Amino acid sequence: MNHYICEKCEFDNPEGSIFCQNCGEKLKNNKGLKGFLKEIDLGVVAGNGMKGVSIAPLFSDTVSGKRTSGKEQEGTVKIIRKKDGTFYCPYCGTFNKQHSMICSGCGKNMG
Repeated sequence: MNHYICEKCEFDNPEGSIFCQNCGEKLKNNKGLKGFLKEIDLGVVAGNGMKGVSIAPLFSDTVSGKRTSGKEQEGTVKIIRKKDGTFYCPYCGTFNKQHSMICSGCGKNMG
């Protein structure tokens, strides 16, 4: 499991976080799926053009959201609340009050 260290406050954020859950700063080392795909050599993975070789099964666990009614499901990032119950949204960086179950910035479920 990858973690993302915030350059501003050095907080260790769980995999999938786009914003720091301690200070709300945008994480610079989260490359997302596009960044991941750019880093791998698909020629080696795909069998160098061999007929009948598919890389599709390799990415079945990489994409976490499923399409439902045209709206993407919520991600699976673990929410780390501060001692007082407040938190920064890992998706949009909005500061949320204690006991909030839905981010006031992006509307994602934080339950």
